[in-house]
Amino acid sequence: MSRIFIRNIPIRTKEQELRNMFTKYGNILDIVLKPNFAFIQFDSDSTANRYMIDYNETYMDGNKITVEIAKTRIEKMAERMGEKCFKCGEYGHWAKNCKAQKKEKRGKKRKFHKTRKSPRRSFSRSLSSSRSRSNSR
Repeated sequence: MSRIFIRNIPIRTKEQELRNMFTKYGNILDIVLKPNFAFIQFDSDSTANRYMIDYNETYMDGNKITVEIAKTRIEKMAERMGEKCFKCGEYGHWAKNCKAQKKEKRGKKRKFHKTRKSPRRSFSRSLSSSRSRSNSR
């Protein structure tokens, strides 16, 4: 699933207008409409990419709209700070969100072996109800 961010849409735009405009290539899962912008979630990444290519910098009721793939808060924050990911060297995300790292993890199979460093101790208690203690001091 992928979301697109549409900037500079006319304030009077209705959700149904967006739905009619963006159902050409694929299924819409969700629309969040706010004044001047909207988020539209699609069922596939390829659908979102196609809309971004076809509708970016086009006009909608006289307004030039911008269509881009929506970013998470972490991606936006990393981009603003101008920091690179130390795993792949790209801007826009940090190492814990690195897609290159996630691909590597999926490919590797880990084998876990249980090894004991010391033999297991067993602790036993007497089941008798009387316990003897010495009271010498």
